[in-house]
Amino acid sequence: MNLPVTQKHFLSFSRKLFLSVISLFLVFAVCFIAYQYQREREYKVELLNTKLQDYNSRLYEQLSRQSPDSSIITGYINNHILEDLRVTRTTTGRWRTI
Repeated sequence: MNLPVTQKHFLSFSRKLFLSVISLFLVFAVCFIAYQYQREREYKVELLNTKLQDYNSRLYEQLSRQSPDSSIITGYINNHILEDLRVTRTTTGRWRTI
């Protein structure tokens, strides 16, 4: 009991091939975008970490040359300000935000 071959397929071979190639391209594009997004996030975290480490090192060098006086620390922070940076100085048992 064979069915007649006169029934048309819902999608022709060329359309199936086209859709498979397009879907493969879209999957590749999404994977590439996700990978680049992850790399960009890691780069920004590393850049921020480098800036903070540099700031910390320069502040430490300044304090090692002079006695750690509050006016010296405040002057250094005011002269070497980073945008949106809050510096917290701790002393024995007390917190102070500058």
